[in-house]
Amino acid sequence: MHPSTALAAVLVDELVRGGVREAVLAPGSRSAPLAYALEEADRAGRLRLHVRIDERTAGFVALGLARAGGVPVPVVTTSGTAVANLHPAVLEAHHSGVPLVVLSADRPAELRGTGANQTTVQPGLFAGAVRWEADLPAPESVGAAAGAHWRSTVCRALAAARSDAAGLGGAGPVHLNVSFRDPLAPALDEGSRPGEVQTDGLRAAGPSGEGEAGAGAADGGAGAGTAAGGAGAWAAAGGVGAGAAAGGAGAGAAAGGVGAGTDAGGAGAGTAAGGAGAGAAAGEARAAAGLTGRAGGAPWVQVAPTEAPRTDTLTPGERTLVLLGDLPDPVLSARALAWAEESGWPVLAEPFGHLPAGPGVVPHAPLVAARVARGDLPDLRPERVVVVGRLTLFRELGALLRLPGMVVEHVAARDPWTDPSHVVSRVHGIGALREAPARHTGAGAWVAAWVRAGAALSEVVAATTAGDVTGLGVARTVADALGEDDVLVVGSSTAPRDLALALDGSAAPARVIANRGLAGIDGTVSTAVGVALAAERRRLSAHLRRGSTASDEIDLPRVVALMGDLTFLHDAGGLLIGPEEPRPDLTIVVVNDDGGGIFSTLEYGDPARLAGPDGADRAAATERIFGTPHGTDLAALSRAYGVVHERVASLAALREALADRTRGLRVLEVPLDRASHRRVRDALG
Repeated sequence: MHPSTALAAVLVDELVRGGVREAVLAPGSRSAPLAYALEEADRAGRLRLHVRIDERTAGFVALGLARAGGVPVPVVTTSGTAVANLHPAVLEAHHSGVPLVVLSADRPAELRGTGANQTTVQPGLFAGAVRWEADLPAPESVGAAAGAHWRSTVCRALAAARSDAAGLGGAGPVHLNVSFRDPLAPALDEGSRPGEVQTDGLRAAGPSGEGEAGAGAADGGAGAGTAAGGAGAWAAAGGVGAGAAAGGAGAGAAAGGVGAGTDAGGAGAGTAAGGAGAGAAAGEARAAAGLTGRAGGAPWVQVAPTEAPRTDTLTPGERTLVLLGDLPDPVLSARALAWAEESGWPVLAEPFGHLPAGPGVVPHAPLVAARVARGDLPDLRPERVVVVGRLTLFRELGALLRLPGMVVEHVAARDPWTDPSHVVSRVHGIGALREAPARHTGAGAWVAAWVRAGAALSEVVAATTAGDVTGLGVARTVADALGEDDVLVVGSSTAPRDLALALDGSAAPARVIANRGLAGIDGTVSTAVGVALAAERRRLSAHLRRGSTASDEIDLPRVVALMGDLTFLHDAGGLLIGPEEPRPDLTIVVVNDDGGGIFSTLEYGDPARLAGPDGADRAAATERIFGTPHGTDLAALSRAYGVVHERVASLAALREALADRTRGLRVLEVPLDRASHRRVRDALG
């Protein structure tokens, strides 16, 4: 087996042993050894492979799979700009704590800086955005130490991605750069399964692929090779050690002898006719283990996960308010809500992790926060605010933290803690959620007062969703259509803000996934596709564990994505899924206001800015550089990708469309007037 084929086979085998069940591949030539190994693993049912043409799409599909599945997912690319296209997904994974594994193929290191085609310096490409990285050199030969090294490297990558090892800063992306020499395709009579990587079947290959021997590793597995005959590490008959200068018997000569060898071919410590020298059997055993893996399919290195350190319990406090932001695990979001309830503290929650619900969840949280921050509700002014997770949506929540004399504490899921206003006085680890402080005597009245303030705004919110279609109305309709087991993927920009404003605590606590690490609009369609594929796999696995068969009817969770038109268009390539690829059951609801609606709600859309003698010119400029109208026919675009499209012009029609649990990928387009965003926000105060 060629060294490149052996390397790829071992890497993929160890990934599977380490728990990887999904992988995403963007095609290319230099990554061919990995592609062959992944396809063979897919065909054998060891993992599920997803092939995407665009590397940026591939990165976000892997991100969605990892975020929804909670386990590392590798994304594989060829060399050059292909790797750079993963940078947006890597940055999002870094800031949101998603275990993404970048597996980039590369040309041999000696070609860097020479002007070789499709060659750049790939190690370090993601700078400080990865938890761990390694650069595996292109093997010229294969030996016992090489196999062990490759497997150990994969184990380190997975441990770092999952944050199973201490001091790595929490789960997040890792980068394993792997160089391959020609030949890149396996020989026609060879497979790429790890079981076929035998100690008597490997041959060394130089840059030209002609079988020249190269220097091997030190652990009894590789030698310098011969000057004539190509007998390097793992020579044709399985010899182990240095070959002789003129074809004589080195360590492990042609007849299997193991010894130092002589210049003229004499036997050294071993015999020329098959005698075993010291350690020959052990060397073969190590070689077999390193190349074929541990017995029973176990990982090469089993890393016990580190537990969150126990931390101090927060002190009790009657007038304490909890602000719940984005957390890396929905289990933590649910625990935070329960912890706040046990503590007797009301919660203003951003709509991530789960749709917030429970007795202490304040309806229409941002609206209540705004009124408290500006002094309209003095009886609700807290003495302490505890932020759990990372707040990313509303300035109104940040305004509460900056109130004079406010005590601010933060429960952080990972380092560093979040404090853009520099007001936090104490930081607690996520372990603080394990135990609630003693509930104070006035807890019931304090929580009830906050909840009543939110409920009092429900009529105002309902008035804005009556009549014409609005973003709030669409968000509320989508939320009401979801069940507890369903999943909602929310884009950035207007969609999550409309959702938070519309929620009154009555929606089922469906899981919510959003790319809030950097809150960009890129990759949202692809992320949603990955989430839907992962949700389908998890439910199918649970279905089979209950004793059902794969052919039985499965009640899959509904996966719905809610996003704006610019978010949709930015990642329209995510709709491109090959005919042989696994396809998701996913409904994408696109709020189409023909441009960037969120800017109309910010200072750029302030009517005062657009008034006066020069108002028309300023309005035209604002429309061009912020409104960015596009006029795209989303129905035609969807058809081009072979995706079902339906245009729904009312909330009733949207409600009916969402009630239809049609399988497959579909787009529901909801058109609305972009100016309605500003009108609604002004009406809500």
